[in-house]
Amino acid sequence: MHAPVHLVAERMPPTVGVLEAVDAESCLLTTGADVLDAIAMHLALLDAEFTVLDPPELINRVTELADRLRRATAAARSPEFGSASEPRVGESGAD
Repeated sequence: MHAPVHLVAERMPPTVGVLEAVDAESCLLTTGADVLDAIAMHLALLDAEFTVLDPPELINRVTELADRLRRATAAARSPEFGSASEPRVGESGAD
């Protein structure tokens, strides 16, 4: 995690994993779960930059989820889209 250990510890329950300080600005989180998506989403929701070191399957899954999230917002970032006052997801166009 690219954040101080005390900051990450405030954002996660102690049952999630073991945190170890690397230096004043980073820490190592050792964790596990039955499914990789649980780890990926939990990391994303910690609201801190991070680097996945292991396992390779988690690295791949985080990459896939990041790509999907980027694609989900691509149209909204284009100049033609404009801005919406309310969040919209998957409008069907059906009346």
